[in-house]
Amino acid sequence: MSISMGAFIGVLPLFGISTAIITALALYLRLNLPIAVFVTYAVSPIHVLLFIPFIRIGEWVFNVEHSLLTLTAIKEAFKADYVQAISDLAFQIGCGITGWAFAGIPIAILFFFVLCKFIPLFKNKNRPLSQ
Repeated sequence: MSISMGAFIGVLPLFGISTAIITALALYLRLNLPIAVFVTYAVSPIHVLLFIPFIRIGEWVFNVEHSLLTLTAIKEAFKADYVQAISDLAFQIGCGITGWAFAGIPIAILFFFVLCKFIPLFKNKNRPLSQ
């Protein structure tokens, strides 16, 4: 569970808060905190790669057009109307979180069951270490 939750939270399309979230979640669920935090950091490259696809999935869910996903478009939006640019970026982040939830939750559940079913180390948590 620590590995699955670490990977799931590690790809959350928000920068800079995954460590705090996984720490709180690991403490609340009594997970192995060092492993969960390690996995969160280990999936950082995947986090960067999935940022835009999660936003695209969220845009598809909300049935909206693509916007503000280039640095030039973001700069121009801030020059035109600062408040509207913040609002648009917040909506894009909301789309990203929605896409993360739609894609990430089923994948995290599948990942958890695959780990438990097919990797002997994770099969029986109550077995003695000497075996």
